[in-house]
This record gives sequence, structure tokens and C-alpha cells, in this order.
Amino acid sequence: MERGDGHLAAGDRDHAIAGYSRAVARDPKRVAAYVNRGAACMGDHRWDLAIADFTTVIGLDPGRPSAFLDRGEAREATHDADAAIADYDQVLRLSPDTLDAYRRRAALRLGKGNIPGAVADYTHALALNPKDAESLRGRGAAELSAHQPDAAIRDLTAAIALDPEDARAYRLRSQAYAATSDLVHASSDDDAAVRLAGKRGG
Repeated sequence: MERGDGHLAAGDRDHAIAGYSRAVARDPKRVAAYVNRGAACMGDHRWDLAIADFTTVIGLDPGRPSAFLDRGEAREATHDADAAIADYDQVLRLSPDTLDAYRRRAALRLGKGNIPGAVADYTHALALNPKDAESLRGRGAAELSAHQPDAAIRDLTAAIALDPEDARAYRLRSQAYAATSDLVHASSDDDAAVRLAGKRGG
């Protein structure tokens, strides 16, 4: 187990996974070894193996919200949105103040067209942290999808104030301004989005 930890800390995921595999072979109920092997698999984009390890963790310790959160993230990576949402549901049943679960579920809900659900989740996240720029940007995107450009502009302006380098927030606000026929601000934000995306390589 300790060797696995050392390899993982050094960024050597292959040897870390091998070390944790030896640990669970010796003790199949060693939860920490499955958690850490799952984390190493996540870092190596071995999503199915990570899901299997976090599922084992949940079987051994079903009250551990972090295992549901990690499995949800791995399921997102495999484009299994419904299963990921179910995992985030369970995170929030076990730990209602988990901001990341609200944000992740909100993004998936928005992607599936559940705009009211996305807005509700981003609003919960902002109740936990009113200065969370990611949630402000996400709620702005949901409001834009709901044809509420004025509300979107308010949230996106707040997001940009917190993170002035966020090209996506400028791009969304440009679309919101365009929806209100404010083409001057729309053009200015579009220019900012292009400039910032170029700086960040995307």
C-alpha cells in the first residue's frame, strides 16, 4: 500500500496501480487501496477500471460520498450521463453541502435539456459559495438557454468580475447581449472571448 502511495505521489501510475493491486490481493476489504487505485486509474484515463474500483468501495462503505462523486466523474468521462447523475444524486443525499456534486449534476442536466433542474442546482451551489464563478457562468448559460438574457447577463457579469480571463463567460455574455439586440456589447464581448481563447489555447 505504502509503495503504491509513493509511486502515485511521484506520478508513476502504472507502478502505483500494481502496488494497490497487491494490497487488495492481500486484503480484499482494504478500502483505501481501492480508493487510491481508482484515483490512479482516473489519472490514467482508465475509466472502466476506476468505475469498478469505486463500485467496490461503495459496496464496502456505502456511506462514503466521495466514492459516488468519483464514480460519477468517471461515468461522465464515459458519456454515461444518466448513471453519473444518479451518483451525484446519492452524493447529495449523503452530503447535501457538496458543491461539486451540484455543479456537475447541473452541467449534465443542462446538457440533457433539463434547464430548470440545472438552474436549481447552480442556485444551490451558489448558496454554498456565492463567489463561485463556475456556477455563475453555468447558471448564466442555463438562463440563456431558457431565453432569459437579462438574467444571464447579470450572472455572467458577476462571473467575469470574479474571473476576468474566462473566455467562455465572455462568449456566453456576447450571445446574451445579442439576444437583447445590444450589438455593441455583444461585439465587444465576442472580441474579448476570441482574445482570451487565443491566450489560453482554446
